[in-house]
Amino acid sequence: DNEECVCRCPVEMVKPCSTGFTFDLSTCACIPNEANNISPLGTDERVERSDTLGKSLAGDDKKHIEMIIIVALAGIATVFFVIIISLLSSIKGLRRTIQRVRESREELDQCNAELCS
Repeated sequence: DNEECVCRCPVEMVKPCSTGFTFDLSTCACIPNEANNISPLGTDERVERSDTLGKSLAGDDKKHIEMIIIVALAGIATVFFVIIISLLSSIKGLRRTIQRVRESREELDQCNAELCS
């Protein structure tokens, strides 16, 4: 209707409906009586779908998995650090041993040189 901002069916479109149906002026069609009870604005209280609940739980699970991974990597890094410290200690001990062997060899060489001359 051009005079008012309202959607209406033209008179030619209005028709009688079968039993159990009612003519709806907004759709210009016959709709079941049960459908008339449905609010067109959707003002009924809505219930959260189970999908969204699952998604929020999946997000929490993802955070827990990330935390587990972080803790595992920290543990591995700690083990490697301990191994490195142990290897450095072994290297230091081997250097001392090599130095003592060199000193002993030099002493033996000096003794042999004195005996041979």
